[in-house]
Amino acid sequence: MRPVSISDLRSNIKKYFDSVVKSLDVLIVPTKSKHQEDGGVVIMSVQQYNSLCETSYLLSTPANREALRKSLAELENGQVQTFELKNLSALQPVK
Repeated sequence: MRPVSISDLRSNIKKYFDSVVKSLDVLIVPTKSKHQEDGGVVIMSVQQYNSLCETSYLLSTPANREALRKSLAELENGQVQTFELKNLSALQPVK
């Protein structure tokens, strides 16, 4: 995350936007005024935004969180199965 002033952003908007898209960095533009304590705007690439939304969705229910936790534990314990993508249709669903 990089902070950038509104005036600097205004003067170099294309440079900053290109940088955000290329580096997947996030810009923080403070808008703090006398009436706001923590005002600001976040600028991120669409790729970063979509990733954030997908993660939020995957963690949105207890069942999904538990399934992901269990899968990570299996991976860490070496309980994995490898296969060729061409043989994907031959795999039996896990119950």
